[in-house]
Amino acid sequence: MLKVKLLKKTFLIKKIKNKYEYLIISKILPLVWPAAAIYCNRISKHKKFISPKRNNFNSAKIFVGSTPPVIPVKHAIVPLQSAQLWAKDTLIIPDVEVIFDLKDIQTDVVIVGGEWFKSVKPHYKFFIPAFKLASELQKQKLPVWFLLMDTYRLEVLIAASILVAKCSGAIVLQQNTKEEATRFGIPFPSGPHIWLLNLGNISLFQSDINLRNRKKTIIFGISGDEKREILFKKFLNSSSLGEWEVIPTNHQFNFDAYRELTKNARISVITNKRSFATDRRIGYLKKYASNYVVGSRIFEGFCAGCLVITNTCPTLAKLGFKPNIHYLDFDLWEKENFVIPNDEIINEIADQGKKLFFRLVESRI
Repeated sequence: MLKVKLLKKTFLIKKIKNKYEYLIISKILPLVWPAAAIYCNRISKHKKFISPKRNNFNSAKIFVGSTPPVIPVKHAIVPLQSAQLWAKDTLIIPDVEVIFDLKDIQTDVVIVGGEWFKSVKPHYKFFIPAFKLASELQKQKLPVWFLLMDTYRLEVLIAASILVAKCSGAIVLQQNTKEEATRFGIPFPSGPHIWLLNLGNISLFQSDINLRNRKKTIIFGISGDEKREILFKKFLNSSSLGEWEVIPTNHQFNFDAYRELTKNARISVITNKRSFATDRRIGYLKKYASNYVVGSRIFEGFCAGCLVITNTCPTLAKLGFKPNIHYLDFDLWEKENFVIPNDEIINEIADQGKKLFFRLVESRI
């Protein structure tokens, strides 16, 4: 009986915390961001933009908080491991170390990301932990690279902006371009960088199976977005499927199963338009945000040698990807009632997309 009461109490506390966090994220932070952006851009004028460039740094420390992070069961690439590999193999920094204490450290730059954010949850405490960390790093004159996984997740973005604006450095983007970030008010943006899937871990999605020898399988990413679910249903109701097997991905696979699925698929469909969930989080700020956010699954499809079907957007254009040459434009595909190209076109576009992806990774972006 006591155990049941404790479980009910735990559930109630968790429910209250979730409602409190949702209130902060969706109602308060959209009102806070304009003032935060003005403040951070103003103080950044007295600091230095330091972009991640290869062969420019001898050491980097990845600060994850005061306690070692808990690595969850993997449903995706682990950002902390990616950060280490990106610093070592892409930027060619000889000395890269994960640290839990900032006392008297000697380094060229401090890398901060989701692990630190999760450990302190600064948005619960009026971002005081971000100001405290910035003050400590300022005293040691250490610049910061903040690896921003989700461009428009305001609770992370505000903390990142405080750190970088007060300490110098850069907010490292993958989903969006520097121009899109600047328009939203983000200080010292740098990107796009392909940091999550990089030279050190591309073997996770590299496939040794020739595209011609793969089964006629289409993987269709629908996780995390109602817009994708709507498009998926529309696709299933089209008359284009024929003998193709369509597998929706919605976090039902563990990481190893998902990797194998991607490496064996011929076509990977993943839209990159801003999701309904993001729209709800940022509210009226969506008029300043880009309509597109490029998730890592797009790059995973290129890496595996699939024909990638996605939306034409500034990030892909900036990286050199051209619609219907390196990938199939989703909007055009939808207008044409999801007609699947013949094998020759699939193989040609998939091959060009894969080659460009590996050239980018090898050039250490």
